[in-house]
Amino acid sequence: MEFTALVLFLIFYFVHPQDWVEAIAGLNVIKPIMFLGIVGLLQRPNRTPVWGWMRTPHEWIMVAYLLHGIWVDFDWWFTLTAMLPLAAFYFLTSQTLVTEDRLDRFFKWWAACVGFICILGTATIMGMDITGAREIIDGQLGRLCLNSYMLDNPNALGHTAVTAFPLIYFTMVFRRDVGSRLLAIPMFILVTQCVVATESKGAYIAGAVAIAAALIVGRSFIVQISIAALLFIAGSFAITMLPRMADPEAMRHDEGVMGRALAFEQARTAYDGPTPAGWNRFSASILWDGEIVDKSTHSSIVQVGADQGPVGLFLYLSIFACAARSLFTLKTGSDILERTRLLLFALLAGFFASGWMINRSYHTEFFLMAGAATAFHKLSQERLRREVLARDLGVEVEDLPEEETPDEEAFEEEMDAKEAVPVLSVTPAGPDGGVKTELRADAGSGILRLWRRYGPIDFALGYALLAFSTWLWTYLINYFIPPT
Repeated sequence: MEFTALVLFLIFYFVHPQDWVEAIAGLNVIKPIMFLGIVGLLQRPNRTPVWGWMRTPHEWIMVAYLLHGIWVDFDWWFTLTAMLPLAAFYFLTSQTLVTEDRLDRFFKWWAACVGFICILGTATIMGMDITGAREIIDGQLGRLCLNSYMLDNPNALGHTAVTAFPLIYFTMVFRRDVGSRLLAIPMFILVTQCVVATESKGAYIAGAVAIAAALIVGRSFIVQISIAALLFIAGSFAITMLPRMADPEAMRHDEGVMGRALAFEQARTAYDGPTPAGWNRFSASILWDGEIVDKSTHSSIVQVGADQGPVGLFLYLSIFACAARSLFTLKTGSDILERTRLLLFALLAGFFASGWMINRSYHTEFFLMAGAATAFHKLSQERLRREVLARDLGVEVEDLPEEETPDEEAFEEEMDAKEAVPVLSVTPAGPDGGVKTELRADAGSGILRLWRRYGPIDFALGYALLAFSTWLWTYLINYFIPPT
């Protein structure tokens, strides 16, 4: 039931048919889906090992981020009600994806939703205005968008559509059969047409980052260098062919970019000030053509910094850092987990790049990605423990019964007790027959440790991201608004 709720949410969140399908126009589906998911979590049978709560650094840092958001806002009740759905879908995602098969199907559904969005966009280009977006497109000087809450402006559609590149690549191409790879070709063409038609410069950049991450990470150093060189050459040529990108230097004088830079400058003042604005409350007021006008930051990272100050931005970036640490360090022999590892890294890299050009800091897809990264962390550690057992038993991991997986806490305590390697002891279970498996730590040359607690390494990674982000923030202000 909880997985069904999660899939329904993906459909209604990304595709948003309630905005353009007359039969369900205005339908409020979020609360019923959330209720369905919570009921499913409460009613499901316990797994072995128990799929516990608050057993990863990811969950603790997420809770700290949400609690800090309540703390800095002057209306804590308003903030609490605003963040409860976000927290609910984070934990629904992290607690629902309890098997590798579910994790794989989750991203297939995500890819299907974003791919369908791109099909709608391409159909609109061809004159089949299924969502009724023509009037909005005309108001955007012909730049493609859709008639839905999430995608009713070209930048929003562009930044969503570019995620289809890594989603389709890893759900249809990477370690897939030939038939799936052939079907991916027309999908890539449709996605490209949709993204180009949005004429979103930020989407082009975010897409390039996501594609580079998808193709480079996880490969040998020589292959990485070769792919990076090819991407640089191809990208340098392609960028001059894209709409509104022929003269990159003109970006410095673009009115929209200048307005955002002024908003960045005001947000930096709020970030450095003694009192943060509060959860999703900051809005810049800039002087433009002799008038004071409101201007959005158009940046997730800048928005969080202005809203919640240095501590809030550190916690927000630490969510990225914890996810990245899992994705870089937890490698198993599972094809599904390897696909998920690379896909999540590409999505998070693209989302971080998008975070400098579009404000989605409080949108649900960030919490969905963070939840999926948490589930990946738990599944990967469980897989590693099972690989230890399978190796010592001399069997394949898939042949090991699920109940044979050692408990995580007991496993870690045993490994912390001695500088040892895990050794499996197999003894008769009793008069009813069978065997009893037990892990013990014998003297050896290595240690298998499971990363379960937030520690100095995580703090250092979060602080490094904070230092980089504040440096880039200052650089962008000085680049587009030179000091006088």
